[in-house]
Amino acid sequence: MAANIKDVARLAGVSITTVSQILNKKQDFPVREETRKRVIDAARELHYIPNPIARSLVQQKTRLVGMAVPDLRNPFFTEIALGCQEAAAQRGYRLQIANTNEDFDSELQQLHEFAAEKMDGIILVPAARRDSRKEQSSIFNLPIVNVDRTAGYPDICGSIYVNSEKGAYEAVSYLLRRGRRRIAFLAGPLSSKTVTDRLEGFRKALEENGLSCSEKDVFEGGFEQNWGFMITEKIISSESPYDAFFCGDDLIALGAISALQKKGLQVPGDIAVIGFDDIFVSELIYPKLTTVRQPSYDLGLRSMELLIKNIESEQDVPEKIITLESEFITRESA
Repeated sequence: MAANIKDVARLAGVSITTVSQILNKKQDFPVREETRKRVIDAARELHYIPNPIARSLVQQKTRLVGMAVPDLRNPFFTEIALGCQEAAAQRGYRLQIANTNEDFDSELQQLHEFAAEKMDGIILVPAARRDSRKEQSSIFNLPIVNVDRTAGYPDICGSIYVNSEKGAYEAVSYLLRRGRRRIAFLAGPLSSKTVTDRLEGFRKALEENGLSCSEKDVFEGGFEQNWGFMITEKIISSESPYDAFFCGDDLIALGAISALQKKGLQVPGDIAVIGFDDIFVSELIYPKLTTVRQPSYDLGLRSMELLIKNIESEQDVPEKIITLESEFITRESA
């Protein structure tokens, strides 16, 4: 017969409440480390496995968190998800991840499904293109933490970003110091806050060096390698006026480098290329990609910690906005 919580309490010589608090990883429960170890050892000896259904009925919580991500094929978002998973596991929560394919309607449907499945909260990396009317009228009655991009759902209890403007400013300033004067921004979707922030950093660096930012030097598209390849082919199909590309993310940069090499152009000899994110393949290509590193794993870790704080708080927690810093990484492509 399977052991129950009473058996663990009896073997450890503590109350059922103490066993419950320790095994549910309540960080604020006052207990000596010796007692905590005794309970955990007793549970292991008895092969005790907590019943999540019974626990959810008692606590009126499922200890399930939903996560909606725009593109799990993008290693940047995968790293965020890994950080979320680690933080959730540390606190005894399970994570269910859904891919929204950069589509707002798919995102909205997924959030409704999370609410119907009685999730305790939601981590959201929003799709780039939004429908403000729909999202402002969508109520899920669940705390939502917004990651990397902005969304307008009323249930949002916190947001966590990276300082994209500063990262872009440092990257473009580096290009200018290296003598590059004709720089294009292969931007990604301008409906995304991360892109508009990077555009602001791009513009600021140019203006501080006596150059203007022209609309014709900013190319809008998607955070996709294929788009980076296609837009670069289009730019260089006639005589290119550019000696450098600053890209909205690393996937765009990888596509750009591939198109330049196909054309027989040298990187960085003819055209320098800088990305944004520092995904793992950035060091595997030739030339190795100069980029702006985002703390993607920490984005996930911190967002989940913020969400769980809201889930477990007995009082309303004021909305919190966290901004992490990026890091410029010099390699071979610029």
